Parts: sequence; structure tokens; C-alpha cells
Amino acid sequence: MDSTVFISYARENAPLARELKRDLEEAGHRCWIDTSDLQPGADFEQRIADAIAACYAFVVLVSPTANARPWVARERRMARRHERPLFPALVENCPLPSDLAGLQAAPLVPDYQDGLNRLLAGLPRPVHRGPAVPPPGAESQRDRELAYLRRLELRELQHVDLYTPLAGTAELGIDDHDPLPMLVARPELEHCPFAAPGNRAKARKARRFDDITLAFPTPEIPRAVLLGPPGGGKTTSLWRVAAELATRAREVADAPLPLLVKLGDWNDQRSVEDFVASQILPLDADLERLLSDGRAVLLLDGLNELPTGAWEQKATAVRDWLSRPELALIPVLATCRRDDYGKALSLDLDTIEIHPLSIQRVREFAATYLAAALPEDLPRAEREKRGRSQADIFFWSLAGDETVKTVWKKWKEAGAELQLFFSAKEIPREKPNVWDKTTGGDDRIWQEQVASPRSLVRLARNPYMLVMLLGVYRGSGNIPDNRGALFRWFVETLLEREGLATRDRLQGILKVQADGERLLDAVGRMAWTLSRYGEEAGCAEALTSLPQEDPALLLEPDLFRLALSASLIEPASGYVRFAHQLLQEYFTALGMKAKLEAGELQAAELWPADRWWERSGWEEAAVLLAGLCPEDCSPVVDWLMEAQPEVAGQCLARSGARISEETLERARSAWAPRLIDLDRDPDPAARAAVGRALATEVGGEMLDRRPGAGVYRDAETALWLPDIDWIPVPAGAFIYQDGEQRELAELEIARNPVTNRQYRCFIDDGGYEDDAWWQGLAEHIAVPETPSWFEGNHPRETVSWYEAVAFCRWHSARVGCEIGLPTEIEWEKVARGADGAKYPWGDEYRVGYANIDETGGNVGPNYLQRTTAVGLYPQASSSSGVLDMAGNVWEWCINPYDDQESRSTEGDADRAWSGGSWRNIDDLARADFRYGYNPWNRHHDVGFRLCRRSPIVNN
Repeated sequence: MDSTVFISYARENAPLARELKRDLEEAGHRCWIDTSDLQPGADFEQRIADAIAACYAFVVLVSPTANARPWVARERRMARRHERPLFPALVENCPLPSDLAGLQAAPLVPDYQDGLNRLLAGLPRPVHRGPAVPPPGAESQRDRELAYLRRLELRELQHVDLYTPLAGTAELGIDDHDPLPMLVARPELEHCPFAAPGNRAKARKARRFDDITLAFPTPEIPRAVLLGPPGGGKTTSLWRVAAELATRAREVADAPLPLLVKLGDWNDQRSVEDFVASQILPLDADLERLLSDGRAVLLLDGLNELPTGAWEQKATAVRDWLSRPELALIPVLATCRRDDYGKALSLDLDTIEIHPLSIQRVREFAATYLAAALPEDLPRAEREKRGRSQADIFFWSLAGDETVKTVWKKWKEAGAELQLFFSAKEIPREKPNVWDKTTGGDDRIWQEQVASPRSLVRLARNPYMLVMLLGVYRGSGNIPDNRGALFRWFVETLLEREGLATRDRLQGILKVQADGERLLDAVGRMAWTLSRYGEEAGCAEALTSLPQEDPALLLEPDLFRLALSASLIEPASGYVRFAHQLLQEYFTALGMKAKLEAGELQAAELWPADRWWERSGWEEAAVLLAGLCPEDCSPVVDWLMEAQPEVAGQCLARSGARISEETLERARSAWAPRLIDLDRDPDPAARAAVGRALATEVGGEMLDRRPGAGVYRDAETALWLPDIDWIPVPAGAFIYQDGEQRELAELEIARNPVTNRQYRCFIDDGGYEDDAWWQGLAEHIAVPETPSWFEGNHPRETVSWYEAVAFCRWHSARVGCEIGLPTEIEWEKVARGADGAKYPWGDEYRVGYANIDETGGNVGPNYLQRTTAVGLYPQASSSSGVLDMAGNVWEWCINPYDDQESRSTEGDADRAWSGGSWRNIDDLARADFRYGYNPWNRHHDVGFRLCRRSPIVNN
């Protein structure tokens, strides 16, 4: 390819682009434009990238249509990155894009010849040097490497110059101005080492950071899976790693190359190696050498986007491939949705989890985004000032209205931080004392608009959703109140941008033109087909991409071009996918809504009864479906209630839609009995999913109202306090350890371990700040650890012995009686009963009777790999009715390991654990098994249980 003038244009301006090419070539310039025979895909991208890198001048035809085209903006940014001189040429009377502001445009209308003369006068003299890119077949491996890096730069990495310490991606272009450049995430992350089943030697030591490139690839984290919610920044974090590696690889010939692979395109029976090779064109023939030379970093995007029917098969193939000796030193980073990453998709690697954005980062990102929309010729300080001002308006419109802002000012006067205002569960009464600064009306506003799960601020903590909110806000000035409505606005504004719809701004009515209706219908059918691909052949599996020639695309050539222009779909390496998986799921939700209303779809079709608790790929679409019923999503919840309780709970918690009290009561009544109904749900994994559904909080309260699992509000203090279900244990003799006879006085013990929701009462009441609860302890923990699982009815873990003791002291003071941890001897008596059984149910372990690792002991198939709702295993009830005495979590006892009878809280000696946990084998769950650990340790499988001793004082 000779050095040329590159002409960038929107397809609608193609006739003028060809005329300009002819006239520039007559003046001695060689020109390059893409032609109609170039189909989007790997070859198309490669030729564009190579041509921009080789050009000596970059001419861009400016029109409202071109300004709104994300692809045209990408070409401009790549030209700037390669320091090519840009020459705008106006083909319609419109403002220049912000990134071209300050340049002198040559107007080709109304006087084409005059504009052409101006353009020729500004262009450099023609350059006719040798080929900048070797002809096909003549490239060296280095030539192919540079070509590969150019293609990455044009597509996935074209945004990296605007990487910020915020989070989100944006390339919406949904109004009459040019599209904003991408702003790419640096979300807050937490690394957790992988622990094999049955391995209790490797304790979890989480490490937090906010720059993925500082964590990977490093000797500490050579391989990991990046986990996060939909739209949480997984892919953009992967791009960030690729960008860092690509920059180095361009500069240093033998540096490792980022091999970026979209796993969602692997929907055939090719081997892992063949598929990876097809994803890294033109380096396909060099893959084996790059791996053997240690010059590759594998970046595997979208484990959950593999065909759902082949999750286990393909994940196993990837895991086996990565474990080959010749790949042992190759760094690997994969991405996966957090909820999908289980046994079927596990790669047996460390994990890095993405946390939601803090409130401060939401505000900072909004300011950066909105400042980027301002003209570039404004002074930087002025752009930043206006961006912050607009972001403030945007943020408080998310939060509610001026009344919410007024309430915030009162919290601030009381000493509260903005993060606390949006994350507190209750009005703080101490450190800071907000209660005395606000009125009952203020508190109602806060409860209804800020603490509500429908709050858009909560939604904005997801990077993708934040960017969508900003884009819709920038384009329309309106913010929808849930995700279903948000996507509707997003799609509508894309149609407006393409001239496929018009909106009556006064009445807010959108009129979609015939081509727009055809497009929406075709794209909707394509989404539905992807979700149920192969159903007619009896092998249905959800896909996220299809080959361009696949008839299931349902897009005729003109509709294909419209979908591309509207940024609804994107091509890559011969495949077509939706621009974001959430967009595909939105169109799928529309199809679900139509079929549900027509009575043509049963939930059991999507979640088969024999494995309903396993993820099928329909979960996010169902949540969006609930959002499409904003005033009352009861029809969706009722549809799911029996067939898929967990997804029904997610609809309640995440859709942003309202729900009737009657529906909530129906759900509670339907799900609570199923927790212990072994005939209805014999598989513990099924009952565990029901438990997670009952953990759903609506209006600040769990659906789970079982005694001993939740909380109650104290009538005198209005504080939320743990609702402990006390079980009496009579005085008398019992068998201890290997047959020793012991006597113990009467005591009472909690039916369940302390749950997440109960422990939150201690945190919300300032338990970590109040020195009274920590006096005499060897350590005063400053802040609570983030629990590994957040369900309110699961046992609280990641608490040290010191924290458990402080909780007991706090609870004692709040209810007016002495509450503490049991001694190891007391705990064993309760678990074994008077007859001294090894387990609560007898002397032998029974499969499925406790939440333990049954694979490690070769006694059964169950391994849930996490905590479960308390009381999920009724078979494990002790003779006195106490639950979870085997498995789920280890439980701290009050005594030092070397002194089973001591109740002293002094010193830092190891303290006893009892009961085993979800990650241990059956032998460790014996009631007489003795174990101890450092009192400061905060394992993700250790919690605690309360007891009261004789004399009993009723509270």
C-alpha cells in the first residue's frame, strides 16, 4: 500500500467522497477510501487500520450524519494517534465535531470548486514513497504483529488515550452532535487466590486495587478470572490491559503481545487453538511460536458468552489447554459475569472481582463525560468547570429532586459523607448523629427516594448503566426510572440519530418510521433467535454471536447496514453480535413480554424443572422484562414464582419496578416452605437458590421472616436488632470427645448462626466506633471486612473472634441480658446431644445432610462452594432443634484452644472453632473435631453463634 490521502466519510456521503477522490488524484494525490465491496469484519478493519497508518494526510467529510457515526470518530482518533494531519471538508452546513474544533474547514458546499481549491492548498505535497505495508504473502512475523496491533488500535483499543481513574465506556453519539469518545474504566477491584476443593491450607487473602494494569500480569497474579456484574467494566478493564501491552509491543520487538479473544464467537466445534488463531488475524499462523516463545498474554473475554449448552464442555477445554506444560508461563486473564462463574465455567484460577463505583467516582465520571462533550476550543479550566456544574445537575436529578438535596445538606451538617447518605441502611444516630438534625418528613424522603432499591443512583454505580444514563440525559434531558425504560430510551435515541424516528418534544411521543419498525422487528427476532438458537434441532443454547452468513441473523442487507449505523450490532472477524450483551437481552425481554402477554411462554421452558436453579442465560432478560412493567411487575414475578424463585427475587431487587404488597406476601408464603421441603427440592442447590430468593430486601426488609434469621425494630429505641430464636438446652450429663462424661448447667443457644442482616445492626449502630464493646480485647478492629456473600439470611463470615466478642457485648447492652459465645464444650454438647453422636443426625456422615465439600471426602457429589441460607439442611438439626451445627461456616467459641472451659477474653491465644464449613470435608464437620486459629483471622468460612447461660434472663 503506497502512502496516500485517507478520505473518511459516512456512507450517505459516498457519491461526494468518490468525486473528491477523483479530483484529488487528478491533482497528483493518491487517495484511499473504503469501497462498497468491503464488508465489516476482520479484513475490513485491517485494511482501514493499515491505510490510516500509511497515509500522509487524513481528510474527513463533515456532515451531521458523519458527526453521529461512531466509526468515523474512531478513524479520526486513530489518525490523531498516529499524528497524521487532519483536514475537515464540510459537505453540509453544520458544526465541526469537537475534536476538530480549531481547524480550518474547506467548505465543499455551496461552491464545490472553491472548497476543493482550499483543500488542495492546505494538503501536503503528494508523497510517493515505497509500500508502507508489504503486499500479502511478503510480510515478516514482525510485519504481521504490527498489523495485528493496528487492528486492535482501531477497534477495542481506540479509546485508551482517554483512560481515566473512573469507570465506564461511552460511544453513544445519540444526539445531533458528534459522538463522545470512549471513557474507559478503572474500577475498584479485589483479588482472591484460588483454593482447590478440600484445600484448607490456603487461606483467602484478598487484596484491593484500582488499576488493573498494576495487578496483572504480575508474579503475584499471573492468571485470573475478572468477575463483575453485567456492564460492570470487565471488558473495558481487559482492553486496558491490552492497551498497555500493545504500547510496549509496538516499541519493543520481542515484547509479549496481547492476544484478545472474544469467547462468544466460539459457537462451533473447533479446538481451542484453532479458535484462538482465528481471533488474532493476521497472526493465526504464528500462534504456536508466540506461545512457545512466551511472547503472548491471553486475554479471554466473555466466558459466560460461550453457548450456554456448551459451558462445561468448552470451559473444560480451555482449562485443559491452559494447563499444558508449554503454556505454563503464559499469563491469562479471562472475564465472566459474577453470577455465571460456577462449576460449569470454572477455570480453577484466582479471581479479581469488580466492585460497584463509589458515589464520588460516579460524580467524577459524570463531570469527565460531560466536559468531553464541550467544544475543545474552550480553555481546559472552563471545560472542567462546566463539566462539574452539569454533572452536579445530572447527579441530583438521578437522586430525586431538590427536596433530596435539601435532606442531604442536613446530613452533611451532621457530619455525614455523601457515600454514607447513599449507602446507609438506617438514619445514623451516632457518629454522626443525623437523627437529631432531620425531621420525620426528611426521613421519609430519604427512605423513599434514596434508600429505595429503585434509586437510580444505585443503578449509576454500574459503569455501563452510568454511561447510558449520561448519554440519554445528554440527548434528551430525561432520565428513565428503571433499566427497562432506560434501554427503551437508549434505542429510541439511536433511531432518532439515524433519522428512523422523530419525537414530538412537547408531547414526548416518538414516531418510528417504516424502516425503523422493520429494523426493530428484525433485530428483535435476531435477539430471540440467538437466545433460543438450535431449538428446532433439539439442542437449544443461547448464543451471543453468529457468522455473518448465518440465516438466523434475519437481517437483509439494507437492515444489516441500518443496524450497523445505529450501533445496535457490531461485526468482528466474520461474526456479528449485539453492541453489548445487555442490548441483546433488552430485545430478548421485549420478545418475552409479547409472548408472556399472549400466554405463549412458560417459565419452565426457560428454566427446566429438573435443574431450574442453574443459570440458563435468560436471567438478565427476565430482570429487564420486569423493568418493562414499571408500575407493577407482579405479572412477571407471578410468572417466575414457582419455576424460578431466585430470578423472581432479582426482579424485585434490581428491575426498578414497583411491586404490590400482595405479591410480596404470595412470594414469601410460596418460598419459605420450600427451604426445607426435601420432596419438592431434594437437591441442596435448588433449596439454596430459594434461600437467596428469600434474602431479597424490599423496603429495607428481607422476605425471609423466619424466627432467628432476621431482625426486629425495638419499640423503645427504634433500632433494628437481631431477632435471635433461643433454644433451651437442659442441664445434665453428656458425652464429650472420646466418651468422657461431663455435666453442664442449663443454657440457651441461638437456633442459627448470626446472619448478615443481623450483623449489619451492629455495624449500623456504630459498633466499630464505640470503644465500649472493645475494652480489654487485644485488638480493636477499625472497620468491618466486606462479607464474601451479601444475602441477609446467610451466616455472617469474615469476622474475627474479636469482632464476635464485641458484637456479643453490644447485643447484651441493647437487650439487657448477658449474651456471649459458647465454650467449645457447650457447643459440642448442643451438637451431639445426650447420646454423644458424631454428627447432629448420628455417627456416620450422610450425603446431602450439610453444606460441606462432599467431593473432597469422596462421599458424595455436592459442593456448593459458598454459604447458604441458615436452616437450609433440616436433616442437620440437633436433638434440641438447633440448626447448621455441621457445615455452612465454622463458628468461633469463646475459649482458647488450649483451655476448653475458659471464658476469658484476655490475650491473643488461638481460639477454638467448631462445626466445619462449606469448603471442608465431612471429617472436619464432626461435632467432636477440634480446631483453632488466631483470633484476628477473618476467613470467608468462619462465623459465630450466640448463647445465654444460666440463670436465664428473658429479654
